[in-house]
Amino acid sequence: MSISDVNNLLTKCINHVKLTAERHNIDDSHGLLHHLVVIITSFLIYEAALEDKPELRQQLNVILMAIGVHDSFDDKYVKGEVDLKNVKNNFFKLFEDDFEKKILKIVMRIINTMSYSKVMGSTKKKLGSKCGIYVDAYHIVREGDLMDGVTVARCVITSFLVKARGSNVVQCFGRARNLFKDRMFAYDENMLLVNNFTKEYYTKMESKAHKTFRTFNKILGFEKVNTDKGLKKANTDEGLKKVNTDEGLDKDKEKERTKLNNKLLTRCFKFIEKISKDIQIYDSHAYLHSLSVIEYATQIYESKVQKKGNKNLEEQFDVILVSCALHGVLNHKVVTDPNQREEYFNQLSTIFEGKLELSKIETVKKCIKEMSYSNLMKNNTNYKNDIAKRTFKNYRLAFHIVCEANLLDAYDFERCIVFNFCHNNNGTSIDLHQTVNVAVDTFNDRILQYIENGLFFTDYGKSKAEELHGKAIKRIAAWKRLLNF
Repeated sequence: MSISDVNNLLTKCINHVKLTAERHNIDDSHGLLHHLVVIITSFLIYEAALEDKPELRQQLNVILMAIGVHDSFDDKYVKGEVDLKNVKNNFFKLFEDDFEKKILKIVMRIINTMSYSKVMGSTKKKLGSKCGIYVDAYHIVREGDLMDGVTVARCVITSFLVKARGSNVVQCFGRARNLFKDRMFAYDENMLLVNNFTKEYYTKMESKAHKTFRTFNKILGFEKVNTDKGLKKANTDEGLKKVNTDEGLDKDKEKERTKLNNKLLTRCFKFIEKISKDIQIYDSHAYLHSLSVIEYATQIYESKVQKKGNKNLEEQFDVILVSCALHGVLNHKVVTDPNQREEYFNQLSTIFEGKLELSKIETVKKCIKEMSYSNLMKNNTNYKNDIAKRTFKNYRLAFHIVCEANLLDAYDFERCIVFNFCHNNNGTSIDLHQTVNVAVDTFNDRILQYIENGLFFTDYGKSKAEELHGKAIKRIAAWKRLLNF
C-alpha cells in the first residue's frame, strides 16, 4: 500500500469509529483509544511476521481495515438488528469506492469470527479457515485485539458500564479478576497465540496485568491475601497472642480503609458517568486515564509512605485517590465552560458527604486546579517548593504524587493522538497523518522534555519516567513506520 492509501484507509476507519462511538455511547474501553492501540499492536505483529510471510504485504489493507473498525460492530453497544445493519451499511458505503466488495466481505468475516467466544467454540486447527488465503491476516488482527484484552482497566470499565451496571468498583474488579483467571491468563493454555512476536508481547502484558491487580487489591481489598507477617516474632504463647491482637487491629483498620476507598472510587465513577451525559468526554481523559493515574499514584505513594517523615501521608490517600480519579474529566480542556466546571466542583461536597471532610474536598479541588502542565511549567523554578508549600502545606507530598502520576500517564502516545483528534474535531473528518504529526510535535516539545524540565520529585517518578520515555520513543517510531513519515 502507498503512504496515501494507508493514511486514507486509517483516517476513514478512525472517523467511522468516532462517529459510531458517539451515536451508540461506546465508552473508552472499546472506543477510539482501544482501536488506536490495537492498530499499532497489530502493525507490530505484522512487521515481525513479514520476514517469513512476505505475501502479507498484499494483505495490509485487510489487516488495517479489520482492526481499524472491529469494535464498531460490538453488540454490547450497538444493540438491535437495525442499528447493527446501519453500522455495517455505513462501513460498506465508506469503502465501496476504494475496495472490491469481496475484500470488504473478507474484512467482515474476520471481524465476525475473531471474538474470544467464536474462537473458543472453534476447532483450533480450523481457526481462521473461513478466511482462506487471509488466514494469517486473521490471526494478526485477532491477536492484536487479544493483547489489549489483557488491559485490566478495560475489563473493569466494561463491567461497571455494561456487563454489571449498578455494581461498585470492588465488585467490578472481582469480576475482572475472575475473568482474567479463566480467560486472559489462559491464552497459552488455550493455544490462542500463533505468532512468536505476540507470544513475547503477551508475556509482558500478562506480567503488567498481575501487577495491576496487586496494586488495586491493596487499594480496594477485592481479593484475600494470606500473609505470615509477624509470625516469626511469635515464639511464645504470649507473643502469639500479641501478634494476633496486633494483626486483628491492623486487619480491621485495613478493612475500613479499603471499604472507604471502594465507596470513594465508586462515587467518582458515577460522577464521571453523570458528566459524560452532559458533555463529550474524550477517551484520553475518561475512565482508562483515571485508573492508570491511580495505579501510578499508588506505586509512588507506597514508595514514600514508609519513609521517615511521611507518617501523615497514609491519612491523605483518600485525597490522592479522588484527585487522580476526577482530574481528567474536570480538566479545563474537557469542561471548556468555566461556569459549568465550577458547578461540577461545587457538587463534590454533596457527592462525598460523610466520606470526605470538607477540608479534604477543598484540597481535592485545589489539587485538580493546580496540577496542569502549564501551571507547573509557569512556576517551574518554584514547583518543588513554593507552590506546594504555599497552597497545600501538609498535603505537599500528596500533591506531588498526583501531579507525577498524571505526568507519567502522559507518556501514552495513543492518548495524545486521541486528544488531538477529538479536541480539534468540529464535526468534519480529521486526517490521521496530520493528527499523529501534531502528537509527535507535542511529545518532542513537551512530554519528552519532562525529565529535563525537572518535573519529577520522587525517586519512583524519576525512574518510571526514564522507562516510559524510552517506550514512548519506540512507540512513536512504530507510528512513523506505519504512516511512513
